[in-house]
Amino acid sequence: MNLTAQELSEASGVNKATIGSIENDRHKPELRILKLLAKPLGLSAWYLGCYDLLPEDTLGQRIKKIRLMNECTLAEFAKLVGVDIRTVRLWEKNIHKPLSRFLEIITSLKEWNE
Repeated sequence: MNLTAQELSEASGVNKATIGSIENDRHKPELRILKLLAKPLGLSAWYLGCYDLLPEDTLGQRIKKIRLMNECTLAEFAKLVGVDIRTVRLWEKNIHKPLSRFLEIITSLKEWNE
């Protein structure tokens, strides 16, 4: 879909200046912004964020990739798994490892097409 920055701004509710900064690689958008932009573009937020290219070398990186590929914010993911946001942050930073019952939930979320 070919939209001008102004049209995309109006359709998504994202400021035109923010869109310009993203286009010119001066701003790395948060997931919530990507979600707003994705709908009028007919794309997924994970595609716009190139989340499929994220590394998976550590458990924390894999957890973060699963979260982002499912287009979940920290808060959404924490609620889905049944923990608090701080716990998810600690997992993603490889400071703590999830208990097996939480790891099973997280693993079940890895259902995107690879």
